[in-house]
Amino acid sequence: MLPPESINPPPKHAIAPPPLPERPEQSERPKLDPSLRVENILLKEFDYAGLTAYQVYENRERIFNFYFTLMGALLSGLGALYQISVNTHTDWRPLAVALLIAGGLLSAIFYVRLIHLRQSLRDSIITTYVIKEFYIQQFVEEIPNIERAFRWRLATIPSGERPTSDTSFVLYPVATLGAISFGIGALLADQLYSNGLALPIPILNVPLEPWAVGVAVGGLVALVEWLFHRSQLSVDKELKILERQALKLGITLGEAGQRQSASLLRQLIPWRQAETD
Repeated sequence: MLPPESINPPPKHAIAPPPLPERPEQSERPKLDPSLRVENILLKEFDYAGLTAYQVYENRERIFNFYFTLMGALLSGLGALYQISVNTHTDWRPLAVALLIAGGLLSAIFYVRLIHLRQSLRDSIITTYVIKEFYIQQFVEEIPNIERAFRWRLATIPSGERPTSDTSFVLYPVATLGAISFGIGALLADQLYSNGLALPIPILNVPLEPWAVGVAVGGLVALVEWLFHRSQLSVDKELKILERQALKLGITLGEAGQRQSASLLRQLIPWRQAETD
């Protein structure tokens, strides 16, 4: 009988298997290009926001001039239409109503577009001021008086929603002409289609009916324009945007809050504002 060692010999020393190739996720990940620095990205964003604001100013001026060119052509068409109707003894009011409605719709389109441009301008300006505040926070220890070099900061940003701003100067004429166009169009339409019938109000005489309809329609259009303006652009809404940005940066608005919350009367009276300053 063979010994048990010869039947089941002890296992020899096992050779370690070759190492498996490393998986891609275990290998060293490629590093980013060290030249791509955060300050470069911030600089690019700052330049982009400034360029966007500059383009908004140019587009607003271009749209404003184009609008008045179109309205001037429309008024010239109304004058020519009136002269033709006098010479040919035809009724010019149907075409006049159509032109006035077209002018009112044109004013509404340009009015909305100008408000959207104002929103884009506000976002661009706030973006540049936020980047400026971030840089001040980063370098305030190395340059203790760095904040004195910046006169315009997030707390002193000029409000674009005040009644005397450039945006208001552009919006008011467009809104006024739109309301007048719809009002005169309603006046002529009432003269054309009412057949001399009086309104069901005994106080008004028959000749006053078209004027009452025109004033009512013009006032309604002006009210809708004002409500839309308030829903899109307002001092309170701008202040809330500034407060959110200031909260992210850990700063207070102080001066901006006092200036933005000033009443309309104080904004319209410069000497009262000078006294408070």
